[in-house]
Amino acid sequence: MPACVAVIDPAISSPATTGFNEMAMLSPLPLTHHLPYLHGITSLLSLDQDKIAGVIMLGSNSSINSPCLREDLLSAWLRGFCDRQRPLLGICYGHQLIASLFGGKVTFMHPDRKKMSGLRRIEVLGDARLNTTTCQHEVVVSHNEIVTTIPDGFEVFAHSQDIPYDGLRHRQLPIWTMQSHIEATQDFLYSQGITLALPAEVKARGFALIAAFLAYCNKV
Repeated sequence: MPACVAVIDPAISSPATTGFNEMAMLSPLPLTHHLPYLHGITSLLSLDQDKIAGVIMLGSNSSINSPCLREDLLSAWLRGFCDRQRPLLGICYGHQLIASLFGGKVTFMHPDRKKMSGLRRIEVLGDARLNTTTCQHEVVVSHNEIVTTIPDGFEVFAHSQDIPYDGLRHRQLPIWTMQSHIEATQDFLYSQGITLALPAEVKARGFALIAAFLAYCNKV
């Protein structure tokens, strides 16, 4: 088995197939697609740990504040993966789950649990490891929970007017997280009930960050 990047898709109804296919076209390494909340973690357990060059953890309609057995099993697998100090990218729910695993706090944004959805302007800081520079641009968002305390060892990677911890990165470990859906496609917007055409620049900016992460996985 060649080295691969494992894409963990914790969907509870509709898998992010289109987004996965877009990432696969960008990746210098093969990608594998895993659906732990629909089919369990058997496919993850079957992977040779020494052959996992990195992991991308996608979003979900699940809530960090309503854990289930499968989330506990996935969290245990992720803890073991983090111990190996391999690259990890968390997106939306993945951002929240990783922050929670390291001791951060995740809460609902509003008492009525109203969801924030659409576009948000953020600033993403430059990163020497990813070979990226600081930039401001719009991103797709669809969430009602946010990280409210930064875990030990992490620092801000992205921020916005509404969300101070819109992205995190670990100071030593190769871990990055983003609250926004940088993997968003038009199909994703449809699935989330977001009635707007995905701007080409928004999609390009998001997938450029994913491409930088995938290139880093290939390099290390």
